Amino acid sequence: MFYDLWPARLAHALNAEGVRTWNDLAACSRATLFAHKGVSGKTLAWLEARLAERDLAFSGSGWQVASLAPAPIAPYSVYFAQCEGFIKIGHAKNVKRRLKDIETLLPFTLTVLHAVPCASKAEAVQYEAELHAQFALLRHRGEWFAHEGRLRDYLAQECRS
Repeated sequence: MFYDLWPARLAHALNAEGVRTWNDLAACSRATLFAHKGVSGKTLAWLEARLAERDLAFSGSGWQVASLAPAPIAPYSVYFAQCEGFIKIGHAKNVKRRLKDIETLLPFTLTVLHAVPCASKAEAVQYEAELHAQFALLRHRGEWFAHEGRLRDYLAQECRS
């Protein structure tokens, strides 16, 4: 087997799970291997290093090609949503859910025109405040702004890039 020279307890666990090829290993979960007697976190770390050499990484259900792993999702976003002739500039952890909640209060549907991922809530709040200040002359009420002039130009540019 390709793992004959690996640590004995890991080789035994892989053999017990019927792992014969790299593809078999890809279907084997980390928890399954960890459940075997003698397979420790240190052993799994060693295995992960070997897998990294083959551009494989651990995902929730098994091992996968690291370059195909999904990109991390930004925890917060600042969004621009359009409703009739107005744009709402807000921030949310889950933009889709936030807009669904807002739509229950409106007679029209909202359309997301643009969303900017932010690393933290503080960053999203700060960026949102900067945008509110930048477009203050177009403010209609609260977080709603007229979709015209500088805001329309800004969105046209952002949506293109």
